[in-house]
Amino acid sequence: MAKKLFDYQQKIVDSQKEKSSALFMDMGTGKTVTSLALFRKSQQPKLLVICILSKLQDWQDDVLSECGLTSIILNKGTKKNEELIKTADTNVFIVNFESAWRCKELLNWVDKNTYILIDESHKIKSVSSKIGKFCAKLKTKTKTKCI
Repeated sequence: MAKKLFDYQQKIVDSQKEKSSALFMDMGTGKTVTSLALFRKSQQPKLLVICILSKLQDWQDDVLSECGLTSIILNKGTKKNEELIKTADTNVFIVNFESAWRCKELLNWVDKNTYILIDESHKIKSVSSKIGKFCAKLKTKTKTKCI
C-alpha cells in the first residue's frame, strides 16, 4: 500500500503537467515516494529504474510497497541480464549505472510505454561518458521520465 504523501509531495505530483520531470528536493524529503507517485500518475505500464549499486534492493522494496509491482534487479552480468530482459515476465527492471550501459537489450525493451526513473542523476551529467551516452539514447525512446 502506497504511503500517504505529505502535502508538499502531493503538491509536486498534482502540479506535474509535463511528461518529464526533475525533483530538486533536499535529502530526506521523500524523493523516492514522490517519484513513484509520479510514475503511478503517468499510468505507464513499464518502469525502468537506474540507480547506484547500493540502492538496488531499496528500490525493489519501494516499487513493491508503493506500486504493488514486482521487479527484477539486473545484477547478474551482461549476458544473463540481457536474457532476463528478453524472457522475464515483468514490466519493472531495476539496474545500476555501471550495468545499464552494458545492457544494450534495454534499448529494445524501453518504448513509449516506459517510465524511466534515474536516481542520483548527477551520474549522467557528462554527456560524453558511457552512461551519459546510453541514457541519451534511452530518453529518445519515451516521453515519460524523471530524474
